[in-house]
Amino acid sequence: YEETGQGWFWETDRRGLITYISRPVAHVLGRKVDEIIGRPFAELFNLSEQSGEGERTLAFHLSARSSFSELAVRAAVYDEERWWSVTGRPTYDAFNNFQGFRGSGTDLT
Repeated sequence: YEETGQGWFWETDRRGLITYISRPVAHVLGRKVDEIIGRPFAELFNLSEQSGEGERTLAFHLSARSSFSELAVRAAVYDEERWWSVTGRPTYDAFNNFQGFRGSGTDLT
């Protein structure tokens, strides 16, 4: 999936900070993976350009800790217009404590 360029994976901690991101995403953003790890997940996107309102927004799902599927978001790339589709779900430990999010994305452009 990652190796073929069909999509990419991501993961955050409970504070919404990136703990894993696929290398191709970093490349598209013009950054190294190490520069993205520890940064807020929302920084990957230009959320002011997101289509939809209320329950359909990425910010809503992240704050509500709810699953989301195929949300169209604009990538935070400034030299071109690039849109991604992102999917994610909250993760919990054995004691049902929220641990963060895990998900995938694909390029729509």
